[in-house]
Amino acid sequence: MTSAPPLPSQQNPTFVGLPPSNITVGAYYYPWQGDDFHGGNYLRKHLNQQPYLGEYDDSNPQVIAKHLEWSRQANIRLWITSWWGPNGREDKTTKDVILTHTDLLGSDHKVALFYETTGRITKELDYSLERIEPDIEYISTTYFDHPNYYRIDGRPVLFIYLPRKLEISGTMQDAISRIRSTATSQGYNNLFLIGVHVWQHPPSSGTTANNVDFPPFSYLDALTNYDVYGSMIGKSMYAGQDVVADYYEKQRQWKVQANNNDCGYIPAVTPGYNDRGIRLDANHLPLSRKLTNNDDEEGSFFASQLEYATNLVDYSTNNLLLVNSFNEWHEDTQIEPAVDATTTTNPKSQEYTNGVEYQGYGELYLNLLRNATSSTTTA
Repeated sequence: MTSAPPLPSQQNPTFVGLPPSNITVGAYYYPWQGDDFHGGNYLRKHLNQQPYLGEYDDSNPQVIAKHLEWSRQANIRLWITSWWGPNGREDKTTKDVILTHTDLLGSDHKVALFYETTGRITKELDYSLERIEPDIEYISTTYFDHPNYYRIDGRPVLFIYLPRKLEISGTMQDAISRIRSTATSQGYNNLFLIGVHVWQHPPSSGTTANNVDFPPFSYLDALTNYDVYGSMIGKSMYAGQDVVADYYEKQRQWKVQANNNDCGYIPAVTPGYNDRGIRLDANHLPLSRKLTNNDDEEGSFFASQLEYATNLVDYSTNNLLLVNSFNEWHEDTQIEPAVDATTTTNPKSQEYTNGVEYQGYGELYLNLLRNATSSTTTA
């Protein structure tokens, strides 16, 4: 793998962070496929490039066994599992299949919940926070004592989706206070909250700013970015090296400012993005898995990101690096193996691809991730 070129900055700043030898790799994991593969609409279905396992039912323990095996192959030791409420399919699969699985119990593979705020604090309920207390009570009593639940410094970790939307509505402080106070009432007064709050430019234009007036630094224990696609300023269907470098320079600034304000930071990577299989009317541009053009190698966009992100891990967050995602097929961010098929260029696929080439990639992304983080220690 070739080295990433210098960042496009007059000062060419050095990345702040630890070398890859200390990274813990986590991946967003979606336990929502069920017996209908979560509705069955996704890009690769239109391109005849289906999952290696087919349209699987993830409530099948054999599927989870294979996913755990592939995760170990990719050096992933943490799944951040999407959670949409008590007794939903994601909750049932996580607690009844994943956390009881014989291949998980006693292993070093951990699980943390991803609290999906947009599914729990909804327009239909006038964005009320009334679900938070019963949700956190349920999560505390159901998950936090499990031996494979993920902890940082002994503290159970909860990932929070899009707290920045709560900040915009003026309810973030109240929401986080409710989460913490409810966990405390259940005996967990040291909850470690990681918010998906990083977005595009850092809060201060200074790269080493102290005491930034940015409330999330105080409310949350750590911040990360989930939507790499949306945060890449100046993106097109092919990101290109300059855009990737600029994105991670801004991420470096986020890290410095967070750390200077006693808040942790977690870098993120993604193999690409294409939601046209489920949101064709939105007409979002795809973000190719190839860095510069169709002639580049499959996975070159992912590989380029890893070269930067591995140098941004933060010791205060167990040196976490997050991958979006293991198996979110509907937005085509998955690294889960896909059937190795012929490159798709037929005219019928153009409305879904915008001319971007897609191919079945086998275990390529698992191997790219392993190679970039192969000397890591586990969580």
